[in-house]
Amino acid sequence: MSIELLRLMQIADSAVPIGAASHSFGIETLTDEGSLTVERLSEFLDAYLAETGALDASWCRAGWRLARTPLIEFTSEWTRLSDKIGARKPAREGREASAMLGRRLLQLVDGLTPGHPSIGEAVRLTKQSAIPAHHAAVFGLAGAALRCPEDLVAQTYLQQNVMGLVSACQRLLPLGQTAAGFLLWDLKPALIRAAAPSDEEEIACFTPSIDLAGMRHPWLTTRLFIS
Repeated sequence: MSIELLRLMQIADSAVPIGAASHSFGIETLTDEGSLTVERLSEFLDAYLAETGALDASWCRAGWRLARTPLIEFTSEWTRLSDKIGARKPAREGREASAMLGRRLLQLVDGLTPGHPSIGEAVRLTKQSAIPAHHAAVFGLAGAALRCPEDLVAQTYLQQNVMGLVSACQRLLPLGQTAAGFLLWDLKPALIRAAAPSDEEEIACFTPSIDLAGMRHPWLTTRLFIS
């Protein structure tokens, strides 16, 4: 196993201190309203990967590719990507969570890979120009900085993403460790399909239930998660 892969695994680990465990991205609302149950979870996550997962993977790949863009072009392209991601996240909490996780991961990776030009420029844009650094794009950028292959980075991003959702479900639903493990195991083919290369402009992502759930989340009587 290469040191690059080990480092990629580290930044994808749930223990990375960026606050990912505090977000359910609308799942808390769905479980509170009874729309999402243990029996429907496999079907839900399979559909989630096919829609949101595929779109997130395309943004992760876009971030990876931008790491190889000349710095003179990076600023405008990173800003364009950030605007595009933000525009396709209609729920305020989910949009802010994506930017918060990305900013914290970017700061962490900047400390771990000092001197990387694209990472440094993304940090500068976040601090000085308030350009949001969305999580999927930052993970791709970080994967490229660690010299990991594009396919592996996209797959690893979706793996940690869906693991986070399953972890949230374990706190919200009667879902045990063994059942969660089987669920994640069975989702691997869907994850590989979602992470495949695609044109982000042509991806049809229609997820009204989870988008609306994210919008309703602030009005829940009790909440375990920020989003």
